[in-house]
Amino acid sequence: MKHLLLALLALLAGCTSTGHEDLRQSARSQLFHVHALERATAERVLMECEALAPLVLAQPTSAAATPVEIYCVPVKKQYGEGRNLTEGDPELRQVSCIEIDIGRELSWERFVIAHELAHSWLAPEWNPLPQILEEGLADMAGSAADPQAGVCRRLFHGLRLVTWAGIGYPFSSEHDGRREAGMLKLGQPTAGLPTLAQMLELDATSYHDVGGDQNENLLYAVGFALVQQIGVPALKALCARANAQGLAQIPADWLLEAAGLTRATDQLWAICGMRLIGTAEEELLQHCLRDEGPFRFGKP
Repeated sequence: MKHLLLALLALLAGCTSTGHEDLRQSARSQLFHVHALERATAERVLMECEALAPLVLAQPTSAAATPVEIYCVPVKKQYGEGRNLTEGDPELRQVSCIEIDIGRELSWERFVIAHELAHSWLAPEWNPLPQILEEGLADMAGSAADPQAGVCRRLFHGLRLVTWAGIGYPFSSEHDGRREAGMLKLGQPTAGLPTLAQMLELDATSYHDVGGDQNENLLYAVGFALVQQIGVPALKALCARANAQGLAQIPADWLLEAAGLTRATDQLWAICGMRLIGTAEEELLQHCLRDEGPFRFGKP
């Protein structure tokens, strides 16, 4: 158990943003202006962005491409994350630039780039979507960009959901000649976790203020699970309905009804979590349980 938690926590660790003024090397194309500490990094990330752009633009939530400023933030870890920095009203989703952490795992980096581009190019008709569901849609773009990184994301989401449901995930492994079995739990929620209905009312600013990293990571899992449960076409129809009624955001009750949930429902989260953990996710889990070092997503 200890070995798995160490491996998972290494992936999920956060980072502190580096000042943009230090990122003085750049590479540019018609769509992207990439800034980094080293020109080689800027050129590599620019090539990744150019390669991933058609895939992101093919997502059903994307509008026409607009130019994007990207800052590559170096981090001393295997895996990095990304951020869309917005300006003005969070509900309008006006992206000023993207930050991409530069870790050592390039496959995960591709996932993050596609995820952040999906945010940046979100079509205006999707603006009524609650932030956590937008995160779920962005994860879909990331998984399309790098399916193996998507396996990792789904595993973490699934483990967090079954933990939140109070059940955990059954596991069995052998390490150093000892067999271990039990119910695995990851990311126990902490004080300050919003209710399900409150989660659906958070915007791009408030969803970071939910009682700490464990709770915020759970929001990503809930958003992804709801996207899977409701489906993209139904979410698009709900956005159109909200826009037609002049609503800034889809009401929580509409989404709960579309997902077959109520404000008091929690028993379905274990089912949602288990559905996310398929054969490929189980293989990754067993890799972590065997303590075989940082998981490699294939060729960098």
